This record gives sequence, C-alpha cells and structure tokens, in this order.
Amino acid sequence: MSVAAGGRAGVEVFDPVPPGVLEYPLVQYIPLPVRTLLEVAAPPALPGLAHLPDAAALARACSALGAAAPAWDGARITLLLAGATVGRCLYRAERAALLGAIRPGLIQILTVPRGRIYKDRVLFLLFAADGGVACRCEVTGARL
Repeated sequence: MSVAAGGRAGVEVFDPVPPGVLEYPLVQYIPLPVRTLLEVAAPPALPGLAHLPDAAALARACSALGAAAPAWDGARITLLLAGATVGRCLYRAERAALLGAIRPGLIQILTVPRGRIYKDRVLFLLFAADGGVACRCEVTGARL
C-alpha cells in the first residue's frame, strides 16, 4: 500500500493490481482487511500457503517458529505464508486474491475476517508481481 503523493493527509491508495489477477472489474471484489499476527525470518523458501484451522494448529506453527502463539480469533481465517508477505486481499465468490511481495526469507501468519465471506469454500491465491499464481490454499468452512 502506498500513500497518494500530493494527496490529502490520511488518504491512502493501493498500488495497482497486476494484470491477469482479477477475473472481474475491481469494483466487484470485497476487500478483506489483512491482519499480520507474526512475521519471522526463515531460511529462504519457495512461496507456500497453509490454512491454520484452529488454535492448536496456530500454537504448533508458532512453536515450530520459536514464537509465542497470539490469541486465537475464530471470527477470522488464519493463514501461514512462507516466502512472501501479503498486505491486501480481494475476495469474490470462491476466490480470494492475496497481493503482496515474494520474500524468500520470511514467514508471515495472517488473518482475514470471515464475516464478509459468503461461500463455504474459498480458494486463496497468492499472486506474484507478474500476475502469475505463486501458491494456493483451499479453505473449507470459511463462512461464519
């Protein structure tokens, strides 16, 4: 995310979405706020994405990373992302586009709210800067 140059104070604009990421016009997507729970340095790895479905899975992942587990929030979907960082999520139907940057030496645990999701199955796709899919993860039972 970048702040508009010469714009009003407090007004934020997002960097453009890479070509080929969205199947429909941007206005048809629901932005899901991304909350980062944990970012840690890790050995360089190809991008990977996994769903952490419950507090026990979050605790195991954090323990493996040598970090304390943050509080579990069942109203949010929790994802573990290796080799990249995400700052923006756009949702429509059964697909959520994760936009960020490939960062091979980083692991991020992030959450997005379930309250705006209206399908039980959502495919989360991490897109590279060129618009290609870097990794994916399917979440079932995504709706509240």
